[in-house]
Amino acid sequence: MNHTRQAFLEGVGGTGLVGAFPTAAAAEPEAIPDFGSNVIIVDPNMPAATVQARVDAILRDQERAHCGAVRQTLVRYP
Repeated sequence: MNHTRQAFLEGVGGTGLVGAFPTAAAAEPEAIPDFGSNVIIVDPNMPAATVQARVDAILRDQERAHCGAVRQTLVRYP
C-alpha cells in the first residue's frame, strides 16, 4: 500500500467515517423476487440434474400444448 493511501485510511479510521461506508459483510443478501407460479428461478447453486429435470417436465407439459394458455418461464439468477 502506498503512503498516501495508508495515511488516508488512517485518517478515515480516526473520524468515525469507516462505518458510514457499506461493506460486503454488512450488506444484506438480496431476496429472490416472487414472479408467480409460472416463473421458475434457476439459481447457479442448484444441481444440474434438478434444473434438467425441471426443464424436461416443462417440455413434456408444453410440447403438445404449445398453443395453450399456460406458459412457463425459466430465469437464471443472478
